[in-house]
Amino acid sequence: MATAGGTTPAGTTTTTTTTTTPTTDSSDPSSAQGATTGPVVIPLGVLGDSSSLTLFISRVPTEAWPAGENNQGQLVSDLRRVTYWLDGDSGLCRHEMKVVTAQDALDTNIPPTGADVNQSRFAREVKSMEISYYDGTSWVDSWDSTAVGDDSITPRGSPRAIAIRIGVRPRQQLDDDGKEPELKYYRHVVAIQTANGVTQSNNVQADPNANNGN
Repeated sequence: MATAGGTTPAGTTTTTTTTTTPTTDSSDPSSAQGATTGPVVIPLGVLGDSSSLTLFISRVPTEAWPAGENNQGQLVSDLRRVTYWLDGDSGLCRHEMKVVTAQDALDTNIPPTGADVNQSRFAREVKSMEISYYDGTSWVDSWDSTAVGDDSITPRGSPRAIAIRIGVRPRQQLDDDGKEPELKYYRHVVAIQTANGVTQSNNVQADPNANNGN
């Protein structure tokens, strides 16, 4: 299992970059779809911009346990790729890939390749979405956990926090003036307690007046 890199609202864990060598089992239909026989470097962590967000998370796969005496558990991975995006004016979409040790795990297309937009849409009332990422100093419009940090060696990992601002249209079709109601905006900030943080510059010196009350 990969190492932890951050906690999502659902109690799952974002992780850092890892390399795995998947094996292809012809008897398993889930391994045949998009499977690969070579090593795959999975961009675990957070990938996103101002309009979409992909989380590579790790959690206990409940599907592995049988649902009944005559049922067998599913062969699934503890690693998941979850992608959120806005489908134009049609609503907010969510797609989850349960087996990420396949070549499709490297897919960064929005919407993800193979995703059924109609089945992925779960919040039609959401008409706008803005995402920003806090690096410990400022908010930025995009993030790639696999990008190398300031030391030119270590991947920077997950951001300190992710802010999501959505615009929701009320269910009423028209207001009293016969116009579409204005969007109501909601902003939620998700703090990632185990993010790598910010690498401080070596030339930063302490302020000699910091403890003098000046």
